[in-house]
Amino acid sequence: MSELGTPSEWPQALGFGDPMAPVTTDELRAYTHEASDGAASGAPPRGYYLESWQPILRGKSSMAGFNWPAALFGPLWCFYRKLFRVGVGLVAAELLMSFLFGMAAILASGSADSTNQALAGFLSFLAVRVPFGWAANPWYAFTAFKVVREARTHSVDPETRRALLVEKGGTSPVALALALGLSGALALWHAGGGGAS
Repeated sequence: MSELGTPSEWPQALGFGDPMAPVTTDELRAYTHEASDGAASGAPPRGYYLESWQPILRGKSSMAGFNWPAALFGPLWCFYRKLFRVGVGLVAAELLMSFLFGMAAILASGSADSTNQALAGFLSFLAVRVPFGWAANPWYAFTAFKVVREARTHSVDPETRRALLVEKGGTSPVALALALGLSGALALWHAGGGGAS
């Protein structure tokens, strides 16, 4: 048995209870675009996401480790990984927390000085990004499981399903570039006074 486990160990972890469970390592690898490092040598397939999802796949935990890139880059990581709805939700959460911490800083100090606002910004960043760092891998895993199920209902042909998984998964440098451009434009707008006359 490989370190990744066998698909027969996974159905109870996925909670599908239908004929489409379990997902296979090849399907997950197609979705994440992770190659098998040990394919030629006969070693077990490896990849960051397949490795980190093992507690979920084996039904031992709903957690899958802390994802530092997701915590540090937040919405940018989401858009790069094609988790567009999660990215938009994360932006909304960050804006809300920034507003709440900013208001708390003003109420606590009686003024909106830059030191208090910087501290409020840092605390709002931590309040959103630390929990997201813990949630990112499970969120990505369950998105992968959902896409695999959708691909299976779309086609019975394995090659067509694999092509669909490759298309729907992986990364999007274009989405990342657009998100970076929008972030830069918003930062410049904010630095210039946020449109205030």
